[in-house]
Amino acid sequence: MDRKVRIMVAKPGLDGHDRGAKIVARALRDAGVEVIYTGLHQTREMIVEAAMQEDVDASACPSFPAPPHPLPAIVEACARRGLRTWSSSAAGSSRGGHPGVEETGRPRGLPARDPDKDIVKFVREQVRPRE
Repeated sequence: MDRKVRIMVAKPGLDGHDRGAKIVARALRDAGVEVIYTGLHQTREMIVEAAMQEDVDASACPSFPAPPHPLPAIVEACARRGLRTWSSSAAGSSRGGHPGVEETGRPRGLPARDPDKDIVKFVREQVRPRE
């Protein structure tokens, strides 16, 4: 039996704006992806630990791309443990993801206001269930 892709949606940092995270989580869930949503105010350590405990195939970290930028550190910490992570910019941000994430060599961030179908397409192209 084939296993569904498992994606964790984590909201890093101290800002309380989680609409983007909920939009990403809902789009993926509605497309048949198994989604684990961690909620607000997650630290880098909390995100990496939750990803390991949940045995996810990848993590999405919707976040406002303003300093301080937590995503490069999250991406690197996840990569050291064999986990894939990508960013999704906050609503209203320009296309191009987060500063520092592109330099990690990881998949680009999902730009602001990507239609749901584009989010799902990105995941289907980039993520495979782990063995």
